[in-house]
Amino acid sequence: MIKNFGNLQAKEWAPRCFAWEYLSSRELSVKLEKMALGGRSEPHAHKTSRQVFFIIKGEARFYLENEEYAFKPFDGIDVLPSQKHCIVNTSDEELIFLLVSSPRTENDALEKDSQN
Repeated sequence: MIKNFGNLQAKEWAPRCFAWEYLSSRELSVKLEKMALGGRSEPHAHKTSRQVFFIIKGEARFYLENEEYAFKPFDGIDVLPSQKHCIVNTSDEELIFLLVSSPRTENDALEKDSQN
């Protein structure tokens, strides 16, 4: 089956930020995410999950540990387990990006106290 916005369930993970999961297994998650103007993720890290963010549309600031990166379409970044990160939509349009996680991030967040 071809998967798309029309036949996948959207999950709102933050105000006006949505994810469509194209592949979901214990070992791998592939999501297309849409973030509204001014949207952002909270700074966080994962215990075991490695993630790749790949920008499709829009511009963003990506914070990885103590570094800040300006992203434009077709830019990507590899985030290793335990690296604190966050993404912010800085464009004047919605931000669309691909997020690949291995293993999937469910129940994988590090406690906030251990991220400082």
